[in-house]
Parts: sequence; structure tokens; C-alpha cells
Amino acid sequence: MPTLYIRDVPAKVYERLRQRARRNRRTLRAETLHLLEQLVAAPAPLPEPGGEDWYERGRRLSQVGPRIPPGWVVRELRKDRAR
Repeated sequence: MPTLYIRDVPAKVYERLRQRARRNRRTLRAETLHLLEQLVAAPAPLPEPGGEDWYERGRRLSQVGPRIPPGWVVRELRKDRAR
């Protein structure tokens, strides 16, 4: 299995990752791998040069997936920061 090394991780990023791992009852390695897997699970294709514009792509993509109530993201970010 390939190995990935990340150097010069900012202390704040490392600490937040460590706290998140503890909260999710995972090792730091397992939490990092989990986040990477989530990030690359469904990559969105980049638009072709000269293809649909960004507005049209955003409109089309907003019609896919679960609906998120207005303000939900802000509330979740504030809860996470308060921890």
C-alpha cells in the first residue's frame, strides 16, 4: 500500500485534526485517511474550456444531492468552533 507523508503541517491544523480524531474515537492516521477518502470519493469534474459557464454548472449541481436548509452550514461551523 502506498505511503503519504505530509511535512510542515501548521500546529493549529494538526491540533484540530488530533481533536477531531479523539472526538471520533479514531487514531490520527485513521482520521486523516477517513477525511481524504471523503474528499476524493466523488470528485466533481472540472468544466471543459469553452464549455458551460460557472453559473450554469453551479445551478445544475445545486439540483443534485440532499437539500441543506438555509443557515445549517453556519450553525454547524459555529458549533464546531465552540468545541
